[in-house]
Amino acid sequence: MLTLTLQNLSKGFGANVLFSGLSGSISSGMRVAVIGPNGGGKSTLLKIINGESEADGGGVHLPKGARIGRAEQELSQHDLQSPLLAWVLENLPNW
Repeated sequence: MLTLTLQNLSKGFGANVLFSGLSGSISSGMRVAVIGPNGGGKSTLLKIINGESEADGGGVHLPKGARIGRAEQELSQHDLQSPLLAWVLENLPNW
């Protein structure tokens, strides 16, 4: 079983702290939702987990062989030609 571990993550932009002290783990097979207000750091957190952005503190441990799929919040007109589920299945890693 693969487990993604977040340890004491923090991220902010200037005086605006998005999150701090964020810790937890997600094991393969789990389904997880990231919810919160606009500007609360949801996309930033997912970018940090995916290695697209750096945390200000803490760390992310992603086991070797683990795969993460993430879609942008806004898709292009071309991407919107098919239903969202079809796009996800075609463009994100097979689980």
